[in-house]
Amino acid sequence: MKILIKYLSITMLATLGYSECNDYNEFNCNNDNSCEWIENLDVENCYEILDCTGGCTWQDCEAIEGCNWHFGTAYYDPSYCYGEHEVDNGYCQEIEIVECVDLDQNQCNHPYYGENCEWIESETDCNSIELESSCNDNDCNWVEDIDYGNCSNYNNSWSCDSNPNCFWDLCYGGSYGSWSACCRGGSFEIDNSYCNGESGTCEDSSDVG
Repeated sequence: MKILIKYLSITMLATLGYSECNDYNEFNCNNDNSCEWIENLDVENCYEILDCTGGCTWQDCEAIEGCNWHFGTAYYDPSYCYGEHEVDNGYCQEIEIVECVDLDQNQCNHPYYGENCEWIESETDCNSIELESSCNDNDCNWVEDIDYGNCSNYNNSWSCDSNPNCFWDLCYGGSYGSWSACCRGGSFEIDNSYCNGESGTCEDSSDVG
């Protein structure tokens, strides 16, 4: 008796864990709110579908939707099956339930993804955060903004001293082959990245008082 009860329990758990969506056709799938139909259309060449190496007829060819038979007139114009056949490999799958807390601000306010969700803003000022890690921890948006420059552009400017990546040096050259001051240091990056957006969390609207 204990063995039978154990078997029934395992069977029930397996049944509960199996989605009926997998067995639905398109009509039944679209009428079940917990399922969604995934379009997956492939196009196959009729010449490849129907292998006429061993012999085939025009009836075999035109029995396939989208395929037509070419009636050859001579050895240099053989008969063959041509056209394209559309294969519907669509399938039904269970809609993944996403919790409001896992959505960002755009998804939370979206009429489809954020149904029954509400974005609750916090008092954190994203624009005042300087570190990327802190920006992400507060659910703000870190915007990458990096410029590139070269110290040689400062040869005729005292900005060379103000850039920590560059330094003045003596360089030999020019049209008269003389020594002159030049700005060295090569290329460098200027990180203008910043924190933006509005800090907050996405919550279930039924829990918001």
